[in-house]
Order: sequence, then structure tokens, then C-alpha cells
Amino acid sequence: MRIRLGAGDISASGPNPAAQICFLEAVALCVPQALDDLASRDATDASQLQAWARHWGFADDWLRRHARTHVRLWRDHPDLRGRWSIFTPSVRWEPILPAAPSWNLTKGEPEAEYHRRHKAYIATLKRTPGLAATPEKRDSGVHFEWLALHHVGRWTYKRLAERYQNTEGN
Repeated sequence: MRIRLGAGDISASGPNPAAQICFLEAVALCVPQALDDLASRDATDASQLQAWARHWGFADDWLRRHARTHVRLWRDHPDLRGRWSIFTPSVRWEPILPAAPSWNLTKGEPEAEYHRRHKAYIATLKRTPGLAATPEKRDSGVHFEWLALHHVGRWTYKRLAERYQNTEGN
């Protein structure tokens, strides 16, 4: 199975919201005790949330924001306790790009010249700062499980290999 971690073939460089969601879902699946521990914390006590974040490896700002949001949500909606229920609203990112070349047959431009301009335009797009190829993961569910178990569950590489290694050693 292959999954693209974004919409289309390009995305903004920097944090990838699709990958973040995959990671949070893997944490819930593979290390549910981290969410149980978070749900037991006092949402109004910043030091408790900081201690939780340190203990479970939620060092990045976006991870701590989700934890803070959810511990409050779970206090107000106990039926959602222990589940990632909401994510930051996704903003459709649109890069600022030059206008694409058009071909006006009435001006007598040869087709070959239009194709040359079009290829130059594509090359310009590929060099646009801030654009990156949309990440693609093979067997992405397993990769995010590995990440969650290693980063949050503190599994060693050896333990991960013992659980996930197939008969061919992959």
C-alpha cells in the first residue's frame, strides 16, 4: 500500500498535516496508555501537561497543542476520552505561482515555440521556493506504528525489529 501525505503532487515545505494525523492515530493505536495518562491530567495545570509531554516525548509544539486541546475536550466530553477527536483546521495552502503560458493560435506562434515556453514554465515551477514533492510512504500504517512505538512508547530498534521483521529479514 502506498499513501501520499498531502493533496496532489506538491505541498508546502515544513510540517505535514497528513503525516501528523497518521502519527497521532498510531499513538492512539500503539501506545494508548499515553492517552489514558493525558486524560487523567488536570487541564488547568500547565505543569502537569508539561510533565506529561516530557514523559511521553511530545516535545514538538504541534504535539503539545493537540495534547492541551484534547485534555480539555475530554474533561468536557468524557465519551471522547482517550481518542484524538479533532485536529487543527486545515487551511488549503495555495502557492503563489507565475501564470501559465497560453497559446494563441491567432498570433501565429509556432506550436514548437509554445511547447518550449511550457517546458520552461514547468522548470520554473519545480524551482519555486517552499514547494516540495508530496511525501509518499509505502506501507505507511506500519511506519507510523514504528514511529509511535519508538518515540512515545520508547521501544528500542531491536524490539521493533522483533515485532515487525518478516521472514526475509525486512
